[in-house]
Amino acid sequence: MKYNWSIIGHEKQLERIEKDISSGNLAHAYLLLGPNSVGKSTVARKMAGILQCKNDFCHKCKECKQVEKGCHIDVLELNDDKESIKISTIRKIIEQLGMTRQSRYRVLLIQRLERMTVEAANSFLKTLEEPSENTVFIMTTNNSSLILPTILSRVRTIRFNNVSYSYLSKKMTDLFPDCDEETLNKVTLFSAGKTGKAVQLIENPEVLAEYIHFYNVVQGFLKNKNVVDRFSLV
Repeated sequence: MKYNWSIIGHEKQLERIEKDISSGNLAHAYLLLGPNSVGKSTVARKMAGILQCKNDFCHKCKECKQVEKGCHIDVLELNDDKESIKISTIRKIIEQLGMTRQSRYRVLLIQRLERMTVEAANSFLKTLEEPSENTVFIMTTNNSSLILPTILSRVRTIRFNNVSYSYLSKKMTDLFPDCDEETLNKVTLFSAGKTGKAVQLIENPEVLAEYIHFYNVVQGFLKNKNVVDRFSLV
């Protein structure tokens, strides 16, 4: 691939995005659809970086660093823990989109698009139908059935899936060569094909320790012959 995505898996999806960019066939709106923790949000942010960087996503320039840190003036983002995205929030975003951009693109990242209320979605639809020049919407969801059909019809959907155990195991070994084999095997097992989850566990030892503790408790429970015999009688 042309760009250094630094992402585990999803080669076909990334190649499609690269082709859209290089061929001049960039859509004004993308919906990254797939299970939680497979890397959709990471792909969305990396894509924003590619669009803003003037040096083929160099990871070194001001634009790349600002996008990565979430402080680029022309990369707006809706990524919070709120249960819904209300119309008041969308109105503020629309107002910001109307300002003069200072970069190559104005990019709006929306995580978990399905959180939009009906009122917010209808308001957002108007902007989606007639976006400003060089404005790109990159959105994620794990459930497209909760999104208005009128919005779905105006986006280019790219589907993401869990990766295989063997693939994830190999990639984790390549990316974290200093990590012991037993830990990597457990991380691969616990993440269940979710690349984002695997990286999260490696980078958060305390969370990983909780998973390992629970795993050991369950294993001990299942190895208890008396318990197993009791279940066999049920």
